[in-house]
Amino acid sequence: MTRTKISDNGAILTATLTCPHCHAAQEVTMAEGVCVGLLTCRHCATQIHTPDGACCVFCGHADVPCPDAQLSGKSCCYND
Repeated sequence: MTRTKISDNGAILTATLTCPHCHAAQEVTMAEGVCVGLLTCRHCATQIHTPDGACCVFCGHADVPCPDAQLSGKSCCYND
């Protein structure tokens, strides 16, 4: 069982990212203050890219938005 990591400012740092190619779920720890535009799937080795309209792979493919989006209260960290 995995424990959810929470930052000092209250953002959830643990997310489950689903690969759009093989649909495998992988647990990832998100860094604060960094927009991740590319991640490699641990299951099929496909490069997971940021989808259109999202600021990062987490906002586009994970069950929890990136820490910046969580703290800003917006759906994506760079959307107005």
